[in-house]
Amino acid sequence: MVSFPAHVKHQQPHRVQYELPKDGHTQFVRGLIFGIGAAIVGLVLYATFAITTGLMIGYVSLAVGYIVGKGIKMGSRGAGGRKYQIAAVVLTYAAVSLAAVPVLYFAICQDEENATAGTSSAADRHRF
Repeated sequence: MVSFPAHVKHQQPHRVQYELPKDGHTQFVRGLIFGIGAAIVGLVLYATFAITTGLMIGYVSLAVGYIVGKGIKMGSRGAGGRKYQIAAVVLTYAAVSLAAVPVLYFAICQDEENATAGTSSAADRHRF
């Protein structure tokens, strides 16, 4: 067993305390801003995937959640906790929910385009 000198034993808890990221209001706000940016990126990713493939699947939602979580963690400089987790869940939910807006807009535009061309069928109108 390794024995440390007395002055080293007393310094270690302080060193560990300073190495942990500080959690404060500014770190939370910075993490929230980065998380909002990541949620916008995730929204674009989800909508693009849904429009190009015609599928809205849950695996893409997991990717959006991962992106948002990483954004919040990067913005807060490593700080974490319950409020960061709740913010990540809310931002992920908002991004995935709002991704339906561009998908619906694309479907409406496509229906109008097909209607003006006169080649619309029931299958084309209910693609999404």
